[in-house]
Amino acid sequence: MDAAVTWEPWLSRAPEREGGYVIATSKEYPKTIVDVMAVRSDFAENNPNVVKAFKEAWYKAVAFSEENPDEANQIMADGIGLELQDIVDERAGVTFFGKEENLEFFDQSSKDNIYEVTQRAANFWKTRGIFDDVNIDEFIAPIE
Repeated sequence: MDAAVTWEPWLSRAPEREGGYVIATSKEYPKTIVDVMAVRSDFAENNPNVVKAFKEAWYKAVAFSEENPDEANQIMADGIGLELQDIVDERAGVTFFGKEENLEFFDQSSKDNIYEVTQRAANFWKTRGIFDDVNIDEFIAPIE
Protein backbone atom coordinates (compact mmCIF):
# COMPACT_ATOMS: atom_id res chain seq x y z
CA MET A 1 0.00 0.00 0.00
CA ASP A 2 1.47 3.34 -1.02
CA ALA A 3 -0.70 5.54 1.19
CA ALA A 4 -3.64 5.34 3.56
CA VAL A 5 -5.90 7.63 5.52
CA THR A 6 -6.25 6.93 9.20
CA TRP A 7 -6.91 8.61 12.52
CA GLU A 8 -5.57 8.49 16.03
CA PRO A 9 -4.25 6.57 17.78
CA TRP A 10 -3.04 4.72 14.65
CA LEU A 11 -1.80 7.89 12.98
CA SER A 12 0.77 8.51 15.71
CA ARG A 13 1.85 4.88 15.51
CA ALA A 14 2.51 4.91 11.75
CA PRO A 15 6.21 5.84 12.09
CA GLU A 16 6.70 2.81 14.36
CA ARG A 17 5.98 0.48 11.43
CA GLU A 18 8.74 -0.44 9.01
CA GLY A 19 8.61 2.04 6.14
CA GLY A 20 5.81 3.98 7.78
CA TYR A 21 5.67 7.72 8.06
CA VAL A 22 3.06 10.45 8.21
CA ILE A 23 2.67 12.49 5.03
CA ALA A 24 0.28 15.07 6.45
CA THR A 25 -2.18 15.50 9.29
CA SER A 26 -5.14 17.72 9.94
CA LYS A 27 -2.80 19.79 12.12
CA GLU A 28 -1.19 21.09 8.90
CA TYR A 29 -4.60 21.62 7.31
CA PRO A 30 -6.86 23.12 9.96
CA LYS A 31 -10.50 23.45 9.02
CA THR A 32 -10.06 20.91 6.23
CA ILE A 33 -10.93 17.64 7.90
CA VAL A 34 -13.88 18.50 10.08
CA ASP A 35 -16.46 16.68 12.11
CA VAL A 36 -19.89 18.19 12.36
CA MET A 37 -23.20 17.60 14.03
CA ALA A 38 -25.90 17.13 11.44
CA VAL A 39 -29.65 16.77 11.78
CA ARG A 40 -32.39 16.67 9.21
CA SER A 41 -34.11 20.02 8.73
CA ASP A 42 -37.47 18.54 9.72
CA PHE A 43 -35.96 17.25 12.98
CA ALA A 44 -34.48 20.69 13.73
CA GLU A 45 -37.81 22.36 12.99
CA ASN A 46 -39.80 19.89 15.12
CA ASN A 47 -37.28 19.65 17.98
CA PRO A 48 -35.60 23.04 18.37
CA ASN A 49 -35.12 22.55 22.11
CA VAL A 50 -33.28 19.25 21.59
CA VAL A 51 -30.95 20.81 19.01
CA LYS A 52 -30.35 23.84 21.23
CA ALA A 53 -29.64 21.66 24.29
CA PHE A 54 -27.17 19.54 22.31
CA LYS A 55 -25.38 22.64 21.06
CA GLU A 56 -25.18 24.13 24.56
CA ALA A 57 -23.93 20.82 25.99
CA TRP A 58 -21.22 20.72 23.32
CA TYR A 59 -20.02 24.24 24.14
CA LYS A 60 -20.06 23.42 27.83
CA ALA A 61 -18.01 20.26 27.23
CA VAL A 62 -15.45 22.13 25.11
CA ALA A 63 -15.09 24.82 27.78
CA PHE A 64 -14.70 22.16 30.49
CA SER A 65 -12.08 20.38 28.42
CA GLU A 66 -10.10 23.59 27.91
CA GLU A 67 -10.23 24.43 31.62
CA ASN A 68 -9.63 20.87 32.87
CA PRO A 69 -7.65 19.04 30.18
CA ASP A 70 -6.34 16.26 32.44
CA GLU A 71 -9.77 15.43 33.82
CA ALA A 72 -11.38 15.72 30.39
CA ASN A 73 -8.77 13.39 28.89
CA GLN A 74 -9.45 10.80 31.57
CA ILE A 75 -13.22 11.07 31.08
CA MET A 76 -12.80 10.53 27.32
CA ALA A 77 -10.36 7.64 27.80
CA ASP A 78 -12.73 5.92 30.22
CA GLY A 79 -15.74 6.63 28.00
CA ILE A 80 -14.34 5.04 24.88
CA GLY A 81 -12.08 2.46 26.45
CA LEU A 82 -8.70 3.81 25.41
CA GLU A 83 -5.54 4.33 27.38
CA LEU A 84 -5.06 7.86 28.68
CA GLN A 85 -1.94 8.38 26.54
CA ASP A 86 -3.91 7.46 23.41
CA ILE A 87 -6.38 10.26 24.15
CA VAL A 88 -3.56 12.70 24.85
CA ASP A 89 -1.97 11.76 21.51
CA GLU A 90 -5.27 12.06 19.67
CA ARG A 91 -6.06 15.46 21.11
CA ALA A 92 -2.68 16.81 20.00
CA GLY A 93 -3.95 16.94 16.41
CA VAL A 94 -7.58 17.82 17.06
CA THR A 95 -9.20 21.20 17.60
CA PHE A 96 -12.56 21.23 19.32
CA PHE A 97 -14.54 24.29 18.34
CA GLY A 98 -16.23 26.20 21.13
CA LYS A 99 -18.85 28.84 20.53
CA GLU A 100 -16.51 31.58 19.24
CA GLU A 101 -14.66 29.24 16.88
CA ASN A 102 -17.94 27.82 15.61
CA LEU A 103 -19.35 31.28 14.92
CA GLU A 104 -16.18 32.17 13.03
CA PHE A 105 -16.34 28.91 11.06
CA PHE A 106 -19.85 29.80 9.87
CA ASP A 107 -18.84 33.40 9.03
CA GLN A 108 -18.59 33.49 5.24
CA SER A 109 -16.07 36.35 5.43
CA SER A 110 -13.59 34.26 7.45
CA LYS A 111 -10.81 32.24 5.83
CA ASP A 112 -11.52 28.53 5.40
CA ASN A 113 -15.11 28.84 6.57
CA ILE A 114 -17.48 25.88 6.45
CA TYR A 115 -18.82 26.94 3.04
CA GLU A 116 -15.34 27.00 1.47
CA VAL A 117 -14.32 23.71 3.10
CA THR A 118 -17.53 22.04 1.96
CA GLN A 119 -17.19 23.39 -1.56
CA ARG A 120 -13.62 22.03 -1.78
CA ALA A 121 -14.88 18.62 -0.67
CA ALA A 122 -17.77 18.77 -3.15
CA ASN A 123 -15.37 19.67 -5.97
CA PHE A 124 -13.08 16.78 -5.00
CA TRP A 125 -15.92 14.25 -5.08
CA LYS A 126 -17.26 15.72 -8.32
CA THR A 127 -13.90 15.23 -10.06
CA ARG A 128 -14.00 11.60 -9.00
CA GLY A 129 -17.46 11.08 -10.46
CA ILE A 130 -19.14 10.43 -7.12
CA PHE A 131 -21.80 13.03 -7.86
CA ASP A 132 -22.53 15.67 -10.46
CA ASP A 133 -23.26 18.86 -8.58
CA VAL A 134 -24.26 19.92 -5.13
CA ASN A 135 -25.65 23.16 -3.80
CA ILE A 136 -23.95 23.38 -0.43
CA ASP A 137 -26.31 26.14 0.72
CA GLU A 138 -29.09 23.53 0.72
CA PHE A 139 -27.55 21.59 3.59
CA ILE A 140 -25.43 24.02 5.62
CA ALA A 141 -27.44 25.88 8.18
CA PRO A 142 -25.90 27.24 11.37
CA ILE A 143 -27.96 26.70 14.48
CA GLU A 144 -28.49 29.97 16.23
